[in-house]
Amino acid sequence: MSLGYRAILRLDDTEDAVKVAESHVREWLRSKLRSERGSLETADWDGPGVFELGPDATLTVVTLTDERDQSIRQLIRLDETNPGGRWIVSITACSLPKARRDQQVLLIELEKADVSLDDALHEARPPRLVRNLLESTVVRDSTTVISPLPHVVRADDIDELMNAILDEGRMASVIVAVSPGQISDELWRSTIGQLAKDSVGVTTAFAISESAVDLLADRLPDSHSIPRGGVRTFAPKVDFSDPQDGLRHRMLGAATFARSIRNGRVGGSLPIVHAHQARRRLVEMELPADLRRSHELLIREDARITREARIGQMAVANSLEPSRAEPATSIPSRESPVTVLDWSRRAFAALIRRWVGVPEISVETVAKLDRFIETNADGYVVAQEQIESLLERRIDLENEIDRLREQNEEAELAARIESDEARKASREARILRERFKEAERFADTQVPPEEAGWEPPDNFEDFVLRLTPGVSDLPVVKRVVFTGDESAALEIDKRDHFGRVVSKMWDFVLVLHDYAEQRTEHGFQGSVHQYLNDSEVDGRKCSPQRHAAGESESVLANTRMSRERMLPVPESVRPDGQVMMAAHFKPTHSDTFAPRMHYFDDTAGSGMIYIGYVGRHLTNTRTN
Repeated sequence: MSLGYRAILRLDDTEDAVKVAESHVREWLRSKLRSERGSLETADWDGPGVFELGPDATLTVVTLTDERDQSIRQLIRLDETNPGGRWIVSITACSLPKARRDQQVLLIELEKADVSLDDALHEARPPRLVRNLLESTVVRDSTTVISPLPHVVRADDIDELMNAILDEGRMASVIVAVSPGQISDELWRSTIGQLAKDSVGVTTAFAISESAVDLLADRLPDSHSIPRGGVRTFAPKVDFSDPQDGLRHRMLGAATFARSIRNGRVGGSLPIVHAHQARRRLVEMELPADLRRSHELLIREDARITREARIGQMAVANSLEPSRAEPATSIPSRESPVTVLDWSRRAFAALIRRWVGVPEISVETVAKLDRFIETNADGYVVAQEQIESLLERRIDLENEIDRLREQNEEAELAARIESDEARKASREARILRERFKEAERFADTQVPPEEAGWEPPDNFEDFVLRLTPGVSDLPVVKRVVFTGDESAALEIDKRDHFGRVVSKMWDFVLVLHDYAEQRTEHGFQGSVHQYLNDSEVDGRKCSPQRHAAGESESVLANTRMSRERMLPVPESVRPDGQVMMAAHFKPTHSDTFAPRMHYFDDTAGSGMIYIGYVGRHLTNTRTN
């Protein structure tokens, strides 16, 4: 089975997610009775269990209650085969009244059999159930309302839109479509609704009215801007302060969109293509902790219910086989003790013949039957333990796959950013080389190889050694030294299999070295960030977007977070051997590990730069 659609719907705490789910599923199943494509003959069920709703439709209902916290978790799963293939729709409802937040949550998933993930994403459409829920119930993702239809944004609504875009807690995507002009708000809203029809439940859309176009343009940085007639889909965790973050939020160009509109209708495959990225992100994302726990509990209970239902089906089938029939063992009347005794003897003999294979009753055959029962009972216990172990393993593998998918997305984004930077550098080098040739400065077109000792290390163990005074004899330690805990740096090696991160970190070290040289030997008076942005100053540099001159106020004001950034320096620099290192470099964009290099600029004092931390992203309001 391949997952083609997933929606996480958080209801108001005053709702009951289990009751809401049951009500809408019953209504949805009844509507399928009237569908020509449906295979249902009935839409009724009562309580937990496995129910046959038709020749090719099975409904499984799993319910878990806990009196200690009054929680109820329920899984309703429809497994149906129709002309379009075999589909499984799963609705997980969690009512957790004692939870601190998000007490009522629904998880809706659609899977298709015998296809790849890409094919499932392409072929799946949001179940009608999702739209029905959104039309009748207030659903939020963090503070952002998830609506089945686009919101029209006029001048007074800009703040609401910006809050949705910058909502750090949301997991759904936000679609923002800017009016091309000369179109009514309602027609533009309808057009965007058609574009977003295949992402219902996983996005919320905003149609920007003509009156709000200029106001929105003023609020968006150039890197995240949207032209007239264009549509940008904002993924979670938008960062306006990072121009490269704009690459994460896909843009549908005005010309491309316009070509797909005919008579006010969005035609062709554009809606499903446009929905692909937002849907894929949710499908591949690791479930939030509250849902993950409920999901794991229901998987185990589902396995038990399904197993017992299958055993029951097999028992009924066995009892109907002619070879199992024993006419002489029909239950006699209670009023004849002799007949009852005779029936019992014959029934017991039939039992021994069936399971032991011997026709007569004896001490030996009874002992064999006892051993047979004991062996199979022990085997059942072992099988249950193995099933539990396999379920644990399956859950662990699914979680690991989700984490790897997130890392892969981060790697793809990093590759895109580095490709753009390399293309820009290559263009500049080509233009400068051509200008040297035009000036007949041919010798200046040749670039000598990197000197020994300046090339990047292969791993972080070598990285640390190169920056350790008394161990390293490289010229870089005259300006830059490492004072931190090397174990945090070595942790990166477990993920940095090909040395991409250590190479980028070394580039930053060389940037700091050349900056320190400019400060101490050539009279430069600016900061590291000013150095990176000053084209008139010579020296190695990196993109300013890879550098953060400090941390946010929310981080610095948090005692625990700011304490993490108090990092070691020599006592000659600070008597207590610690200093705040808020400035840092970031070789990757923003995954959950996101290595960082924190440093302290003491060029005005000792003429040195101290690197106090290299390792995974320190805690902030996003990683928390």
